[in-house]
Amino acid sequence: MFFSCHPSICQDLKTVVQDNSHEISINPEDSSFDDLLYLKDAIKNARVVILGEQDHGDGTTFLAKTRLVKFLHEKLGYNVLAFESDFISLDLAWAQLKDKKLSVKEAINRNVYPVWTKCLQCNGLFKYIEVQSVGLNPLNITGFDSQITGVTAYWNLKKLLLDSIAHLTPLFFKTQKTYITNQIDTAIDLLGGGAKLKVEKPKEFYESFIKSLSIIEDNLTRGYPENKSFTIFIKSIKSFHVQMLHYLNGERLISGQERDQQMAQNLTWLMQEKYAKEKIIVWAANSHIIKNYQAEINKKYNAPFSMGQILTRNPEVANQVYIIGFTGYTGTSKRAFGSERVFKITSPKKNSLESWINETKKENVFIDFIKLRSDDKYRNETFYMNFKNWFDEKSAWLNSYDGMIYINNISPCETSEGLE
Repeated sequence: MFFSCHPSICQDLKTVVQDNSHEISINPEDSSFDDLLYLKDAIKNARVVILGEQDHGDGTTFLAKTRLVKFLHEKLGYNVLAFESDFISLDLAWAQLKDKKLSVKEAINRNVYPVWTKCLQCNGLFKYIEVQSVGLNPLNITGFDSQITGVTAYWNLKKLLLDSIAHLTPLFFKTQKTYITNQIDTAIDLLGGGAKLKVEKPKEFYESFIKSLSIIEDNLTRGYPENKSFTIFIKSIKSFHVQMLHYLNGERLISGQERDQQMAQNLTWLMQEKYAKEKIIVWAANSHIIKNYQAEINKKYNAPFSMGQILTRNPEVANQVYIIGFTGYTGTSKRAFGSERVFKITSPKKNSLESWINETKKENVFIDFIKLRSDDKYRNETFYMNFKNWFDEKSAWLNSYDGMIYINNISPCETSEGLE
């Protein structure tokens, strides 16, 4: 008796992971959600559920995420879906949709990143959004990425900026109208690729435009602090051009850090201001939602700090968020947009989370990392796992996500023409 121990104490992490791997369906047409009740218990009262993906070409993951969106919307009352896509374009587009100036198809096809709109496995999601955009419990769409890539921003940004600056900072606008108008014209031209030959010194232009946006932001903050909507727009526009400047200077890590920093600010604004009383689903990549990278991994992959790190270190929003990463065991991936080829997912290492679950013969599972790390014995234990873009590393991964969905076999995106 003296040398015996209770099984719960003697269990190693591998056994604990296997015992807490709850099988789920990833079929988006499966509307029987009994298998997701454990997930419901895990996320508890989180206002924001963040869904990741290893790579933007993981078609099977998108099917699984579509089912989760349906479950969260229909059963748990989450009525905002925020994409890792153009913050300004989607905000403007959804407002135009409400005013019947734009259709759901146009809003999505023009402004959500084509890695999803061009992926056949996302068609069901976008058709669901179209149906659910009206009714007693509409599903609202927004974005949080500071990268300005959407058509709606390209078409509407000049008028929005000039009208708002004229109204909110009249003295600045009166004295700088011609100058700021020319800068905005050049910036919008650059968005469409038309100013590549016109701007002989793009670095100098970005520096000048960033300075102008900083002056406008300062005027707004001091004189019109209540106008938080336009202020966050200016911050996001400025951040995008700061990213471009760093990129031109060859500072890709700093550019990436600027992007994640602003994405965190945009998402925080959505949580605290625009959708302060709503429950939000976030659709993004593992690399942006991860709660922490360890120093050695940061150095190895030249990885910026993430949006997830910033959010979860903000005491005002940290306890409102539940972050779910995605991984898998085998298969292939390919983005539906761009020139990437199909690539084979690297076989997991022998002593990895993926190999542990594969041994159970379960196809698709959800694991609540919060439950596992609540035991100090496992909280900081290191193990191998895919963390982003199908790279696997050894780290204390229980601290990096709140939950993990494992899909045994990943299929790549098939190309689609978008929502028809």
